[in-house]
Amino acid sequence: MTRSLFNGIPVTELRSPDGASALIADHGAHLLSWKLGDGQEVLYLSERSRYGASDAIRGGVPIIFPQFGERGSGKRHGFARVCDWQLQSSGVEEERAVVRYRLDSEQAASFGWPHDFELTYEIAFTAKELTLTLDVQNRGATSMSFNAALHTYLNVADIAAVEISGLQYANYIDQVQGGIQAVQDDAALVINSETDRMYLDVQKPLIMSCRQRSLSIRKQGFADIVVWNPWAVKAAQLADMAPDGYRSFVCVEAGAIEHAITLGAGESWRGVQSIAPGKARP
Repeated sequence: MTRSLFNGIPVTELRSPDGASALIADHGAHLLSWKLGDGQEVLYLSERSRYGASDAIRGGVPIIFPQFGERGSGKRHGFARVCDWQLQSSGVEEERAVVRYRLDSEQAASFGWPHDFELTYEIAFTAKELTLTLDVQNRGATSMSFNAALHTYLNVADIAAVEISGLQYANYIDQVQGGIQAVQDDAALVINSETDRMYLDVQKPLIMSCRQRSLSIRKQGFADIVVWNPWAVKAAQLADMAPDGYRSFVCVEAGAIEHAITLGAGESWRGVQSIAPGKARP
């Protein structure tokens, strides 16, 4: 484990026994990089991302909590991704590299969310799998409701060559089309224009395939899946992304979005997202 600065913010670098590596920022407990044993980068990180105290990092895996987008009266996508989390532990456990972070209501008091809570986040990886585990505990005396998601940016060589399978016959909300609901008929989703879909209550694992690799994506606790790419027009409007940056990623994120999670006093909830690399598509 190595502690250092990356673009001015504290980060932890870990390496697993089989040669994979990861870079995690205290800011947002943000996973910035996961490289396989051969050095291949699985995650996308914008070369123009900002790294200030109040800035959300563009790329990697931002943690969305306690609200998704505009679904609430607080900060868009919540405050967890712009808070400085407390590093709890890091090292190698059972042949996996593992790092754990913590955030509670005292650390996030300036955002005014009226609940006593604790978040713990574990990043565990080898060259064969990355597992992200978010735990939410209600420490207060009354119930609390929230949304949560792991907004994962997957690195691709060419967005035009990406296919995502496992979503056929799934119901989704199409944000690009004004929030209409539809059912996906195609066996695989191809990204060839602005895409912002929330697939509801997805049970199957997904396969994201492109020319350099395939990725198996599984989840537990999270009901929904969001697939997002801004495409050319919106990417050009993002100050923290190069105009052609949309070509190099697709976001496939596990989320508890359409139906908020409600915890009674003392109750806890866990959401898990796992990513495993496979062979490239011919």
